Amino acid sequence: MKSGLLALAALLASTTASAGTPAAPLVTINGSGQGSWEVLCHVASAGGDETIRALGPDRPTLALTSLRRATCNYKNGARGPLTIAIVSTAFACPFTVSADASCETQFKPGAFGSIELRRKP
Repeated sequence: MKSGLLALAALLASTTASAGTPAAPLVTINGSGQGSWEVLCHVASAGGDETIRALGPDRPTLALTSLRRATCNYKNGARGPLTIAIVSTAFACPFTVSADASCETQFKPGAFGSIELRRKP
């Protein structure tokens, strides 16, 4: 009985170890603002599947691991500015890059529009 349990435990440990670590995100999008705001991203994966992923005050970070392209529509409330920051080495920054080379922009209260994420050439 004990040897059977030990064999099962060893099997489970080896299966877990071979599962590997999750893939690192290709793109991470962070949003922050006062009051209500939302960012809805229409994401096309490398395999061709399309999904909609959302960011908002209750979920301010989105990490995408399988991505071919994305269009993100943002809508800011009236209480304050909305800041969106994008971190990626594989995708071009859709904003004017600041002096410190960060990919971040700030939208005025009530602003809305869209952002295109495309691979670097």
